[in-house]
Amino acid sequence: MQLGWITAAVAAVIAVTGPMVAVVAPRLKPSTHLFGMTYAQFILPMFVEIGVFSTLVLLGIAYRKRAAVHRSMMLLATLSVISGATARIDLIGNIFGEDNGWVGLFGPPLVLGGAILLVRLLMTRSLDRWYTAGYASLALVYITAMHAAVGPTWTEVAHRIAGG
Repeated sequence: MQLGWITAAVAAVIAVTGPMVAVVAPRLKPSTHLFGMTYAQFILPMFVEIGVFSTLVLLGIAYRKRAAVHRSMMLLATLSVISGATARIDLIGNIFGEDNGWVGLFGPPLVLGGAILLVRLLMTRSLDRWYTAGYASLALVYITAMHAAVGPTWTEVAHRIAGG
């Protein structure tokens, strides 16, 4: 349990510093393109990823006395932040492709999350409704964010944020 609270403190640091990094990073390399968008547009997926992670960790903490819910929320919180790491693995990057938008960035964790859902279903012969609902929400939010990031409204806001 002590490790859990230490992990919660680390999550809080990520929740606070993540948005700062998301705003500053595009200013350092403004001409960089990531996953079919400018670095400035990419601020939205970074914000959303941090928001989803923070929400899932908070839900995990709130449901810490209900082990099944807690496990599902913490597993989903982990899946919500591994996209940057998985996208940098050459083999995975070659399979999903960086230029493929949301598929290149969020495809690997969503495929892994789907595989976990399937394995859990086969092992327990029942659908974990908390994990399933969280997984579906995670996919919907990430795909929506990637599409919104390249829209004209966010593009204008993003360039103002990245411009300083």
